[in-house]
Amino acid sequence: MKNRKLVANYNKSLIMRRAWKFYKAQEVRTMEMFSTCLRQSWNIAKNGTKENEISEIYTKYNKQIFYYILPRVGGEKPRLPKI
Repeated sequence: MKNRKLVANYNKSLIMRRAWKFYKAQEVRTMEMFSTCLRQSWNIAKNGTKENEISEIYTKYNKQIFYYILPRVGGEKPRLPKI
């Protein structure tokens, strides 16, 4: 009996459709951008991450994200809100 590695089966059609959906949502469309979208789609397929997980996180923590990013892009250092 040969030693065989367990190979995961992925729905490649779903991965390509998801990548195409991500690509179409971009304002600037280049081959490099499609590559990034395809990589993101594979990552979702392999890790089982929900598509809308980032938007859920942003919706929940948008103030904290805003106050983290603002000083790094040259804005004034804001006063932290009371949470």
